[in-house]
Amino acid sequence: FTSGLVHPRVWLPARLTGAERQAVLEHELGHVRDLDVLCFGVVGVLTDLFWFVPGARYLERRLHEHAEEAADARAVARGVAPDVLAHSILAYAAAPLPGAPPPRMLGSAARLRRRLLALAPRPGQSKPRVALRLLLALSLTLSAFQSAFLGYS
Repeated sequence: FTSGLVHPRVWLPARLTGAERQAVLEHELGHVRDLDVLCFGVVGVLTDLFWFVPGARYLERRLHEHAEEAADARAVARGVAPDVLAHSILAYAAAPLPGAPPPRMLGSAARLRRRLLALAPRPGQSKPRVALRLLLALSLTLSAFQSAFLGYS
């Protein structure tokens, strides 16, 4: 996982070796490059503040899903073999680290399946975009602002 805004840190499991370690590192560096820690922090605070807005938690979950898929796509674009990345995701799902934060990146079995299928190459498949993440965050913010300050329900 990744932490820190000014001086980002990437935390890797010690049990990873060779290609898996490189795959996970590239994935986590994708989160650093996309400023996901900042985005997740802002969206998390907004979601907590405006908990009463219908769909806020759903949009937050979708944002996290998209960020994971975008980091996967960025790692693959930087030369990581998709099968190695998929194997490391499955290894983490099978045995999460003791004392580590809950594996939010995994989610439900259906979400994990979608994520692994996204790593399988398909002709004409578009890559996830940062713009969609920003659109989700913006819609959450506007919805919360409209609901709280303008009196709409």
